[in-house]
Amino acid sequence: MGKLLHEALSYKIRGTLFRAYNTLGPGFREEIYKQAAKHDLSKNGLPIEVEKDIPIPYEDDPAIDTYRLDILVDNKIILELKAVSEIHERFVAQTLSELLASKIELAMLVNLGSEPLEIRRLLNIHMNPAKKKNRQKEITGQPDLTDLADPKIVHKDLCYALYGCFYKIYNVLGPGYRETTYEKALFKELSKAGLKHETDKEIPIVFDNIIMDTHKINLTVDDKIIVYVKAYSDLDSHWKARLKSELRASNLKLGLLVNFGTHPLVIERVLNSRMP
Repeated sequence: MGKLLHEALSYKIRGTLFRAYNTLGPGFREEIYKQAAKHDLSKNGLPIEVEKDIPIPYEDDPAIDTYRLDILVDNKIILELKAVSEIHERFVAQTLSELLASKIELAMLVNLGSEPLEIRRLLNIHMNPAKKKNRQKEITGQPDLTDLADPKIVHKDLCYALYGCFYKIYNVLGPGYRETTYEKALFKELSKAGLKHETDKEIPIVFDNIIMDTHKINLTVDDKIIVYVKAYSDLDSHWKARLKSELRASNLKLGLLVNFGTHPLVIERVLNSRMP
């Protein structure tokens, strides 16, 4: 068996994690475990950086956004701490994205909320050519345009252009980042494509022919389509219901609900049923 990457350092970190877990047990907030880990790592002479901001590159932009690491140990291992019932795949995607952006070789994804303690070692596959190639095949997707096959589809040409933007962003960044990161990339792609777009557009909310208040729509494209950018492992039904309400209030026909947090990328078309 080959030697583990950063074996000695990994062993010391595991010692910290088991001391914290065995002393505290599961069931507390993540912040409590982070404070305990920070204290023990420092006590044992390990250099750490806490909540370090790292730039997220996108094509020719070296920092389209930033991402905050939990704990970086000796500039070699990212320590991502969770306190949940189980480690979901979105946490794995998040940690792999941290490795990609930071150019660090190794991360330890740790769940102190489970019984027993769970520790996953994750390697930066982008620093391993063979694994990088396999990973790119896994996450890279071609636009699924089957739902645009109907010639009577609403705003078909605009949808084609938008789907191209969505898939390009997904293929460059992959899943795992915050919504704001995907939004910034989308604004960049919309501008490059020459697509008119508006953020935080204010619309009146009318009841019984009286304006009750106003509401801001996060993103509209070409004054025709509302776009929701999300980054969840799955979307509950309230996002679709909210989008339908915004379509009715703005008198627009079509909305696109885009989830960058899944594999593969998910795009759902939502229609305003009150318009012909």
